[in-house]
Amino acid sequence: MAGTRVLLTLNPLVYEALKKKAGEELMTLQELISDTLRKSVLNQKKTKKTDKFLDQFSRKR
Repeated sequence: MAGTRVLLTLNPLVYEALKKKAGEELMTLQELISDTLRKSVLNQKKTKKTDKFLDQFSRKR
């Protein structure tokens, strides 16, 4: 996987939970974390564009 490297320090319990989840999803831990972050960022961009409540009360006009 090409891209910028990031170093994460995880609580051992979180690490084990993520490792288990990655195994269930048939992914590596790196793939699971990358996919989760990608989905989060894409979802955040969608929310900002379509959230009319935030548009009404936003300081940017």
